[in-house]
Amino acid sequence: MNGIQVDINRLKKGEVSLGTSIMAVTFKDGVILGADSRTTTGAYIANRVTDKLTRVHDKIWCCRSGSAADTQAVADIVQYHLELY
Repeated sequence: MNGIQVDINRLKKGEVSLGTSIMAVTFKDGVILGADSRTTTGAYIANRVTDKLTRVHDKIWCCRSGSAADTQAVADIVQYHLELY
């Protein structure tokens, strides 16, 4: 079987944070960005379909994690300033 192999003995022991998952992979011709789509408030899932990748310019994306309102505001401010140039 071809695929990713994980050495289970190297994984972190004990409590594991179940926060946002964001990943970027580079390859010869570019980058692939990915993120989970859930917004949570503690253990409660507030929204199952949230876009955590925000385009702020032609080749610049913001990968958002943390307070949704705050990270969206920061992305909007960056986008505004980039449009000035």
